Amino acid sequence: MNENTDESRLVLLAKIDDLFHYRKLPYLLDLVEQDVTKKDALLAKLKNLQVAIYNLDHYLESNWLISHEQLDNCWKFIHDSLEDCGVARPEHEDYLSQIKKYQEHELQLREGKMPGRLRMEYFYFYKSCDVKLLRRIIYNYYPELDSLYPLELWKAFDLITEIDDDIEDVFEDQSTINADRFLIDCVLEGVDFTYSYFRSFLESIEQNHFDGFDLSISSHVQLKEWSIKEKQKTIERLIGVRQSLRIEEHLQLNFGDKITINNNSQT
Repeated sequence: MNENTDESRLVLLAKIDDLFHYRKLPYLLDLVEQDVTKKDALLAKLKNLQVAIYNLDHYLESNWLISHEQLDNCWKFIHDSLEDCGVARPEHEDYLSQIKKYQEHELQLREGKMPGRLRMEYFYFYKSCDVKLLRRIIYNYYPELDSLYPLELWKAFDLITEIDDDIEDVFEDQSTINADRFLIDCVLEGVDFTYSYFRSFLESIEQNHFDGFDLSISSHVQLKEWSIKEKQKTIERLIGVRQSLRIEEHLQLNFGDKITINNNSQT
């Protein structure tokens, strides 16, 4: 491994650390596992799985023409890493179904099928597939977490933080083949329309996804508060990015000259 590769891996691992802390994964482990060795061992396996998923992402973002052999190699790394996390091979189809679905959305860019044809909730539900997979594995090891923070109650938090990622990455994603819905909508629909559409959706999450919280349970209250806090931070980022995009001379899609846009399909 050369020096550049070493440096790239360090950057990737730092990105994964940020993701894990942003999505509260180490926090969950701290609640239930006092043995630091066991906790670190599981985190290392989860990070290796996330490296495998990012490897797939990088391949799709870097190549317009897809090699099935290369794609199969990416998936072999994912399957091997998932098995190392304690998930038996017969269960992989179920565990990886959401990642497969999101891959389909990425590949459909090459057919001119843009994310804007899909409902926001549907699109971002699948785009948060990697975090949901990691959390599900943690809950396999420590099922008692489900009584504190039921898996289904993370939906609002995941939608908000995934949208925040797209908004934050709007500038860097112009140089990749990326299903950054915020960027794509800004290019196709205009910055102000996209701002209003995203802000309206963010505001609606609190009305549509907080019914399942039992406010007599302190951990439910905490997860709700986290979600509201992230919503406000994302709206603030959205406002700031809109101002920056208004003075941007030219927004572009790295794949825009390769396709004819087709927004008719709804899957």
